[in-house]
Amino acid sequence: MTKDTEYLLQVEKPSENFGAALLLGSKYDGIPAERIVFTFAPIADSTRVVAAGMFVTNPGSAFERITPINGGEGAVRTQQTLDELKVSMETPAPPPASPIAAARKPAKPTI
Repeated sequence: MTKDTEYLLQVEKPSENFGAALLLGSKYDGIPAERIVFTFAPIADSTRVVAAGMFVTNPGSAFERITPINGGEGAVRTQQTLDELKVSMETPAPPPASPIAAARKPAKPTI
């Protein structure tokens, strides 16, 4: 996690993608970073989450260069994760078990 504010969460890691390193590496830093920025926008009683994926050449320097990732497997996985999170947050929790029912002892079998 490289940045965390009330309305933004930024996570990144060095890329393990050989093609990205070959095309987006520089003399300053040969390995670009993979970065995802989540922006949170309160709308009425809900929150909209927007995710933006990118490769970053020279990460953490004054010479950062951003290459957006607008599609592909990573974008699809990120959207699926956000959809699953939304469903899990909207599903109401089951009511707690009644303390009286939980305290009862099972009845003795009759023979």
